[in-house]
Amino acid sequence: MRPGYRVLLVNPWIYDFAAFNLWCEPLGLLSIGAVLEKAGCRVELLDCLDSDLVKPRADGTGRFPKVAVPKPAPLMQVPRRYGRYGMALPEFDRRVSRMERPDLILVTSSMTYWYPGVFEAIRRLRARWSDVPVILGGTYASLCTDHARQWSGADWVVQGEAELQIIDLVEEALDTAPEDGLRSRGQGARVGRDVRVPRDLDALPMAAHELRWQGGRAADYIGIETSRGCPFRCTYCASYRLHPEFRRRSAAGIADEVRHYETRFGVRHVAFFDDAMLFQPDKHFRPMIEEILRRGVSCCFHTPNGLHAREINLEVARDLFRAGFRTVRLGLETSNPREQDRTGGKITNDDFDAAAEALKQAGFTGRELAAYLLVGLPNQMPADVMASIEFVHRWGIQVRLSEFTPIPDTPEGRLSHPAGEYIEGEEPLLHNNSYFSASSLPEPWVTIERLKQQAREGNRRILRGLPA
Repeated sequence: MRPGYRVLLVNPWIYDFAAFNLWCEPLGLLSIGAVLEKAGCRVELLDCLDSDLVKPRADGTGRFPKVAVPKPAPLMQVPRRYGRYGMALPEFDRRVSRMERPDLILVTSSMTYWYPGVFEAIRRLRARWSDVPVILGGTYASLCTDHARQWSGADWVVQGEAELQIIDLVEEALDTAPEDGLRSRGQGARVGRDVRVPRDLDALPMAAHELRWQGGRAADYIGIETSRGCPFRCTYCASYRLHPEFRRRSAAGIADEVRHYETRFGVRHVAFFDDAMLFQPDKHFRPMIEEILRRGVSCCFHTPNGLHAREINLEVARDLFRAGFRTVRLGLETSNPREQDRTGGKITNDDFDAAAEALKQAGFTGRELAAYLLVGLPNQMPADVMASIEFVHRWGIQVRLSEFTPIPDTPEGRLSHPAGEYIEGEEPLLHNNSYFSASSLPEPWVTIERLKQQAREGNRRILRGLPA
């Protein structure tokens, strides 16, 4: 590749009923940015979520600012205010107007039903630079490829991990005249498929987190993946589709990244976004902690994605505590043994009991600990959720309720469709967790609010040091 190409990376807005910044970073996009920088490109990031948070917390989290927008027709039955989260549109336009014309634009995507933010970003960028090629990747692009190809306005739609194909794709995009593109003939975007994945994650450059701070924003936190993929096959999760092979970075490489951003940029908070960071802890997690401690790192660590409680014994719990983990989230999903087995068998109630006991013995309190529970699984009864809330609260651990999202082409996603299968091209807005809960639970909004109130009341008592 000829060095000096200008590449603009874009992280779009969130369009939803609620959004909270739990150390959000477009990690895949920043990894692509690092590969392009290493190849000699001049890379700039336009992050539509780069805005002052509402009531920010000291750890860098907080609510994204919201502007109410009309609800799309498929979501009209949800009795909540729909909105755009992140940067104001005039601020986006102002930043774009001050940029030099890029040679190429790369847009990422996250939740499938957040695609309106992707479309808005591409539309506004097209209005400014109509002839600049646009490549779209990320979760929505990978799981709803046909929808993205037909409607996004991008020239290329990339599926899966892109580090090994991005250089070739950039060269192809820059060598293709606008009038030769499929998009210009109304046939939709080209699709970039590559079955290769980077098996040696240490061979990739560190994600270019510093791109987030180009405009002078404080370097408050970074997100890190110590592995990609997951060895489990939970029926509600698409990790294996996005990352077909489970791979892990070296302990030394992870510790070097944390230490680099702590010493050079003053980063104080690190969030781990693995799907299976604790899998076989003696082979991965515990050596990583030893390397981090050996380097004298003093950051605060967080696990917003959830940890496999089955892997937490007293030794692992003590490692979490002494390393400085301040947010420990456990993936339970349900305390119903039948549903635990049906959805993948990654945990039992005995596993959770053992993990909770070990964490409390290691020094953690209910202030640092919480467990995720799913609401709205196909055929799930509200009484099961209530029982799961009570089960977690008995341990003095907070509950975080997560409304179920029917991810395309997963077993649970297929169960959520009357025909029993996901139809390619289906409206991705119907994957919205609020929509699905409203369509699957009896007396949905009364039921959901009752369950949330039960969780909130118990959580408040735990934070006050009282039995839930």
